[in-house]
Order: sequence, then C-alpha cells, then structure tokens
Amino acid sequence: YHSVMDDPYKCADVINPGLSEQADIFDLQMRYIAKKYTCVSLDDIGIFVKKGKFPKGTIAVTFDDGFYDNIEYALPILKKYSIPATIYITTRCLDDRELFWPSRTMYLFSNTKQSVLEDRKFLKRTLQLDTPGQRNEARLLVNQICECLSGVERTRWLDLLEKELQTNHAKNIPAIMMRSSQVRE
Repeated sequence: YHSVMDDPYKCADVINPGLSEQADIFDLQMRYIAKKYTCVSLDDIGIFVKKGKFPKGTIAVTFDDGFYDNIEYALPILKKYSIPATIYITTRCLDDRELFWPSRTMYLFSNTKQSVLEDRKFLKRTLQLDTPGQRNEARLLVNQICECLSGVERTRWLDLLEKELQTNHAKNIPAIMMRSSQVRE
C-alpha cells in the first residue's frame, strides 16, 4: 500500500489516486485478511526465512513513502483487526514539508498554468501542456527521467522545472508526509 484516505481524490494534485485506497475499502480488505490469513510483521517474515519455514497463509502489510494518512486512516483500521504493519518512510520528507519526488511532479503538472514546457537539459524537446492528458503524459515522462537521476541531480532538475512551470510547491503544498513525532508512535 501507499496511501489510505476517505476520498482518494482529495489530494489528487500530490498523490496519484491510483496509489490511494479508500478507507472503507481498506477496512474490508483488512477484515478479510485478518479472517483468512495469519498476519505477521516483517521481523516475523525474516525469522521464517532464516528458519527455512514459511507458514502457509502468512501475510505482511506494508506501506511505502510515509504519507500522513497511514497514521490518520490506516493505523486505526490495522489496530481494529490487530494487524501489524511496516511503514517505509521517505526520511528526506520528514518535518520539512518536502514532497516525495513523484508527489512533487504530480503537484507541478497538476498546478501549472503554462501551456508548454521547454527543457533542454534532459527532455531535449518542448512538451505541450494544454490539456490534462498532455500534462499527465509530460509528468510520466519526467518521472521516467527522475527514476534514473541521483537524488541531488533529481532535486536540482525539479527545482528548474518548478521555475519553468511557475509552480511554487513549497509555499502551497498540503502537509501529506509524516512527521518525526508520528514515526515514533
């Protein structure tokens, strides 16, 4: 999992709705796996692997990225069914309102008013941004390139794209990532 919300479209300009599970659906899924499977932690999985015995029907629940909604929506449901879970945290995003880079590109292309993107550094072409479909295609292309860049190089390029797209994400983004205090829970 990545995200659990009451409405996956609520933060659609920063979290791809395809990565968000609706909270009531997540509740149904957790109820089902609590009944049908043995829910274990990743520590337990490690023990099973070391022993060479992996019990049939064992499942572990994990979350990527460290979105705040994991605490707000998923955690109460997991507690309700006594299901352990592991949340992988994007540590760079803790406490400074920095978006995980895929969320940042989502925000940039969802909120730009520009009709074209000219980037000679990596894209080496001009992209049309007139329609939502064109903006989404541009975002996906930028994401493919970002996957190949180092963290520093990616951040520098996204900073340049932010200027080109005239989208100041740092001042406008919602607080969607966990904070250090929440991770300690």
